[in-house]
Amino acid sequence: MIKRELAGTPQFFGDETFLKFGNELHKRQFKPEEKKDRLSLEEEQLLKRMLRKLALYKPLVDFMKGAKNEIKTVKPVWNIGYAKVILDTRKGKKARDLKSTSTTTYEAFEKSAFKYDYFRQAALYMEAEQLDEFIFDGISKKGDNRIFSLNVRDYSSALRDGMEEAKHLMHIHYSIKKYVHHNSLLLGNY
Repeated sequence: MIKRELAGTPQFFGDETFLKFGNELHKRQFKPEEKKDRLSLEEEQLLKRMLRKLALYKPLVDFMKGAKNEIKTVKPVWNIGYAKVILDTRKGKKARDLKSTSTTTYEAFEKSAFKYDYFRQAALYMEAEQLDEFIFDGISKKGDNRIFSLNVRDYSSALRDGMEEAKHLMHIHYSIKKYVHHNSLLLGNY
């Protein structure tokens, strides 16, 4: 959010229906007991195909045995401030994050990980939750719904850059917050 504001560019390039579909995929994968949202017939068919594919994806299925899902916390990070973290699934010091994607190859998914700042997200989450491992599982919304797994530890320089960017953005965020609060007190807006 901070980066979007500072750079003046949106992080997300889809529309609300795109978000609704991704949220519904997460809910049905990690919290199937929750009430289902209505989707179009086409989206519903696609979602069911994707969920069937995920149910056969052994790395994620095995990981989810005994894991905790949809964990929401607010944690201190790097002695800078607090970050809201929502882990899709966690077991011990390992976590996985599910992404629905329009990509159809691992190379394209890897490229989207850089484009959409997955490494910054991973660095922040790993620090906040003291994780040793963080994997992004991407499932394609196209073709045969291929699944791609990206372990961020395999991208140490990108993870390090993501950490530096996250720290920098947090410093800016908390500096602005402190400035606004200070000026509100001076102006009597408290």
